[in-house]
Amino acid sequence: MDLNETLVLHIDELVLEGFGPMDRDALADALRHELARLLAEGGRPPSIDSAAAVPRLDAGAFTAAPDAGPTTLGTDVARAIYGGMNR
Repeated sequence: MDLNETLVLHIDELVLEGFGPMDRDALADALRHELARLLAEGGRPPSIDSAAAVPRLDAGAFTAAPDAGPTTLGTDVARAIYGGMNR
């Protein structure tokens, strides 16, 4: 991705089952950080090459380690989202 490009990514709703509400801020911070890193390193995915909105993105599923904390989960979710954008 060109460093002069601006990409606005708005996630209206993210459905995660089995996680406590107290973890949401740390999870969201980790997700934002990892998604920004992936976009900076890997570039703009083909699914968002246009200015049009993507109404829904299925990022698939993954199995989290039983002892994974919100930071690890946020990173895993970001990778799943980025992977879904590259399908």
